[in-house]
Amino acid sequence: MSIKTPLKVAVLGLLLAWAFFTVDVKAALAHYPHDDIFALEVSPDYQQDKTLFINVRGNIFKSEDEGASWHRIVKGLDHQYQLAALDISARSPEVLYLSSLGDGVYKSSDRGDSWDRVNRGLENLNIDLVEIASDTPDLVLAAGAETGLYKTENGGQSWSTVFKGRKITAIAFDEARPGQILVGDRQGNLFLSGDRGTSWQSIASLKNSGAIQALAIFSNSAQDRTIWVGTEKEGVLKTVDDGAAWVEANRGIEERSITSLAISSDYRNDGTLLASTWNRGVFRSLNGGESWEEYSKGLTTDGQADLPNFRRPHFSDLSMSPSYSEDRTIFLAGFDGLFKSTDGGRIWQELDTLSANIIVGLDVSPNYQNDSTVAITTYLEGAYISHDRGDSWTDINQGLYKDKGFKRIAKKILQEGNIARSFEIEFSPNYTEDKTIFSPAWTDFLKSTNRGQQWQRIPLAKKPGFLNRPTKYSIAISPNFATDKTIFLGSMLGNGEDFLLESTDGGQSFSKIGSINGRAVVYLAISPNFATDKTLYAGIKDGVYKTVDRGKTWQPSGSGIPAMPEESRLAISPDYQADRTVFAGTAAGLFVTRDGGTSWSKLLTGMTDVEDGYVEAIAISPDYQSDRTAIVGFRGKGLFKSVDGGMTFTRVGNNLLAGNHSLANMYGFWPPTTAIKFSPAYARDRTIYGVAETNLFKSTDSGNTWTNLPLPKSQKTGLTQRITYYYHRLSVAPLTKFLVAALVALASYLALGRLRLDKKLSVRKILITTSGAFTAFLVAFFLFSF
Repeated sequence: MSIKTPLKVAVLGLLLAWAFFTVDVKAALAHYPHDDIFALEVSPDYQQDKTLFINVRGNIFKSEDEGASWHRIVKGLDHQYQLAALDISARSPEVLYLSSLGDGVYKSSDRGDSWDRVNRGLENLNIDLVEIASDTPDLVLAAGAETGLYKTENGGQSWSTVFKGRKITAIAFDEARPGQILVGDRQGNLFLSGDRGTSWQSIASLKNSGAIQALAIFSNSAQDRTIWVGTEKEGVLKTVDDGAAWVEANRGIEERSITSLAISSDYRNDGTLLASTWNRGVFRSLNGGESWEEYSKGLTTDGQADLPNFRRPHFSDLSMSPSYSEDRTIFLAGFDGLFKSTDGGRIWQELDTLSANIIVGLDVSPNYQNDSTVAITTYLEGAYISHDRGDSWTDINQGLYKDKGFKRIAKKILQEGNIARSFEIEFSPNYTEDKTIFSPAWTDFLKSTNRGQQWQRIPLAKKPGFLNRPTKYSIAISPNFATDKTIFLGSMLGNGEDFLLESTDGGQSFSKIGSINGRAVVYLAISPNFATDKTLYAGIKDGVYKTVDRGKTWQPSGSGIPAMPEESRLAISPDYQADRTVFAGTAAGLFVTRDGGTSWSKLLTGMTDVEDGYVEAIAISPDYQSDRTAIVGFRGKGLFKSVDGGMTFTRVGNNLLAGNHSLANMYGFWPPTTAIKFSPAYARDRTIYGVAETNLFKSTDSGNTWTNLPLPKSQKTGLTQRITYYYHRLSVAPLTKFLVAALVALASYLALGRLRLDKKLSVRKILITTSGAFTAFLVAFFLFSF
């Protein structure tokens, strides 16, 4: 019997509904790349400027369109250590403070677009908490990550010590009582100051609570103040008499580890208080904490947060719009990303912050003068190639997909990422003849012998095992590759078992050849005369190491270069046989050896702005023996160029830093890419390429000015997230849920009537159609009730 079109539609709709709603909603919302949000701040003028800031993976991002798009802030942020807490002045929104776990405190006076260190008087530069007074941007408290509390009353010009030997974990200023400050510590103690932090008195010792992790204060008058405390072990506690008596305020909160508290700006009228917990998400109270309801639909978690090397809360900072009573907007920082609600927390939607198109690899064809070819790899969008000097791009992803068959088709339909994570990309030195491109991956080595049209996955070991552990690799290819077919890879497991691999058959197979004290080999530089001197340099956390026997044994490379907490970036002279020159960019400045690594000297001495700066990128001209040109990128300070072999440097590329772009590997993304590449024909075309997050820049005037090259847009449009979001919308609206279930029941009734099952089953038609429709209604209603 033929089934007519309306019935086909009804049946198809039911099948699609069944397929979608039986999918795990939380899994459907999984987000890549992984956006670990450390800190979150919403502008006090959010209703007008739509601005918010986040610290994601140790990078500061700013959005001026309610979180729809983001741009990274780098100007002035010359930190060596991870960026941590962030706060914005309620009185003066142009002022922000930012802490670092080792660099102290930074201040911005231009709405976060540029930053300066303000550390005078700080006894401890390991700061994990910073809070600005509600009535002035000049009064700020900063807490040490281990111990200590510090205060400035002059906008960061100088700091004084408030507490010693005590770890402060929460700070709150009383908006209605200027000068009143409340702090809590790791042991559950609370202290109150009435004179702007000059003196303190203990008001409570909550012995069984664990750390005080959040504070919220509402003062209705000089005599009426309510304090809420979010604790590590006992949930929310409340006092109305400055700590003389405390009561639990946990009715409805099913998890007692509170990570953040937020109070509505219109609390006097709406009584709204929000709490986030370590694992569950968000709870909302409409009666000042007397009772709570969980509001976590749309929030997602990631098990990685629970691993010993992370141990971070799944949910942390809560921030409500200053006009919450009107727009009902809340933002939540999570280990799995940034979440936004526009209905008071009932439904959450994850926002894209980090892009899948972050560039992680860049190379320029050795025959660039004739073929105009440039290639890049991205974090999760695969590889791209340009044959017109970067003006247009073609994706080269055949062989990179990690899914196959129906699963790959399904992910394409849902517009989810299904390309394996990429790392560095390198052209064969003999690319003109062999058409070969290489890229190391997690457990395989990627190789294309047809200019990237198709990739071959080559296992790094003949049998699964030690060499096939998922890891990242640095790469160095022999300059004499056409004859010796040699490639080196340095592993970055980071567990004390790292090693070097060598291939002598063009990357078809690899063998383990040596190790540098088991340390991760992050940077490799190979001698241009490798065929005769067998020399490589490696940048690791212990400093710079050198081998003269093809990587079998390694020795520390001379004196004068310090062991650093970060690996040294390396650039070797193309005339190394004659000048013995290697540059090393470290977290404490730029160094050079001119005797093959026997001794090192520091460069840029006397240039106080960058003498001890963090070198993020370094590159040497292919005609260094003639033009003596090197370019160095300093974190937060921009680009500097030397045309005399490093004797003197001048600032270049001012338009990059002015636009908050830094030619560097993005903080928190491994392995670090070679962020600056000279054209092999630099002597003629004066061309240099540089990577800045999702942007590829090109200079055709020796690095003085730079142009942003357009890259293909990300294919991801969040279709799965949007479908799931609207599913949640339906599931929390009782009337809509009922209507959708009724429509499903009606479609089932019509479909069953058309099938004429009563003739086949000898059952009355009305019984089949009504029972089927009723069952469909119950199933649909049940599915929408999650």
